[in-house]
Parts: sequence; structure tokens; C-alpha cells
Amino acid sequence: DRRLLFLPYKSQSIKNIAAPVIPSCTNDIVEQYVKFTKVINEQIKIYGYDVKAVTEAIRICRDEDILREYLSNREKEVVTMMCTLFSEEKIMKAYEKELLREGRAEGENNIVKKMRAMGMSEEEIDRILSVELDKIS
Repeated sequence: DRRLLFLPYKSQSIKNIAAPVIPSCTNDIVEQYVKFTKVINEQIKIYGYDVKAVTEAIRICRDEDILREYLSNREKEVVTMMCTLFSEEKIMKAYEKELLREGRAEGENNIVKKMRAMGMSEEEIDRILSVELDKIS
């Protein structure tokens, strides 16, 4: 039973992973997987991290004979797996966005504190930074 391991597109080299997972892994399968990930990424740009991106990518790949047999036999499994990866990606992006927001707020706080310590007035700080000083502790 040959099973193709679906990995996030940012993972390490697929050639290093596919060969041990698929004993009779050929370059053709690896090339098809790479094409599949490209199609998925293109559809994500159009539909976002949504099931529509996956189903459209599967349709395109079947039409272009990319992993046709595998996708035909395991469409539900592929959709479920990709949607799980999408959920994880959404969670990570939200977490990164929150960390970035917190980092910026902390940086602004530190700058304002240093400017105050240098004797700058609230008006000067506000004019220079264009931040709401009442939010800064």
C-alpha cells in the first residue's frame, strides 16, 4: 500500500521525506507532489485557507493528471488533512499577529519612557511618534 505523506509546503525537502515513506518513490511522484503543493498554494491565494481551495486544487490536479489516482481514491482524506493544516496555519498566523502587536506595544512603551526620561514633553513625544500617549504606561 503506497501512501503519500502530505506535509506543509514549508517543510524540509520533499525528496528527503518522500523516499523513506514511499518505498518505490520515483521522481515522477515527487514531481507530482511538488506540483500539487504549488496548485494548493495558488488556490490559497484565491480562496484563502478554506475547503474551497482544497477542493479546487484537487479538481485542477485531477484535470492535469497530477496525483490523479491518489486524489481520486483518497479525496476525503486529503481534504480533511489539508483543512487540518489550514486550521493550524490560521492559528499560527493569529498567534504571530498577536505577538507582533504585543512587541510593538512594548517597543512603543519603552521609547516613550526613554523620551520622557530625556525630558521631552508629552506634546513633543506625541508629535514625533504619533501614538496615543494615554495607552502608554
